[in-house]
Amino acid sequence: MGFVEQGQGQSVNIADMTQATTTWEIDGASTTYWSVTGPLLLRIKKIGQVGADASVPCCVLGYHTVDNQITPLTYKTSNTSTVATRSCKTPSVTVKMGDQNEVRGFQGVGTSLSPVSFSIALKECPEGLNKVSYQLNPNSAIVDASRSVVALDAGSTAKGVGVQLLNSAGNPVALKTKLQFAQYDKQGGNFNIPLQAAYYQTANQIVPGTANTSVAFVMGYN
Repeated sequence: MGFVEQGQGQSVNIADMTQATTTWEIDGASTTYWSVTGPLLLRIKKIGQVGADASVPCCVLGYHTVDNQITPLTYKTSNTSTVATRSCKTPSVTVKMGDQNEVRGFQGVGTSLSPVSFSIALKECPEGLNKVSYQLNPNSAIVDASRSVVALDAGSTAKGVGVQLLNSAGNPVALKTKLQFAQYDKQGGNFNIPLQAAYYQTANQIVPGTANTSVAFVMGYN
């Protein structure tokens, strides 16, 4: 007996605790009530691509019929079960841009200060993941998408500057775009995605002050 939740990439198989599949022969010639002894096993089987937060719905999963006329046995669950995707641990990252950045370090609109290196840590990645991707989603406005420059947050007092996000080679990182981490090894373990951040001049006049922003990174696993 199987049940497939459309688009979820999984099915439900019910068997006893000792066999992969089960056939029950029940003689009902001289009895009114039938019973099946022994514990049963509900097995969730992957049959395709499983989406994020896929679930096995509650209530009726399947049933047995006799001569396509009566239903003596129905399988039900009391609640919905969520299938969690295996993933790496990814702690939050704080990038220290420096406390005394000089305005005179800028040379005009489109120039930047020296970048600061940082990395997104991937810890305790499980074995068997074929690909890992990441996506950077700014929590403030994007000032220049082609150069990966994001605006400062609302609490910042500085004006005329933004923050530019770069890869380890110093090239702009595409924002709001899924990027594959090519250095990932499917054997699992610990990894780092190397990145850089730099203050970037966005206006002719710069007003000194606090200059902060935040970016969410979204991980994907296949």
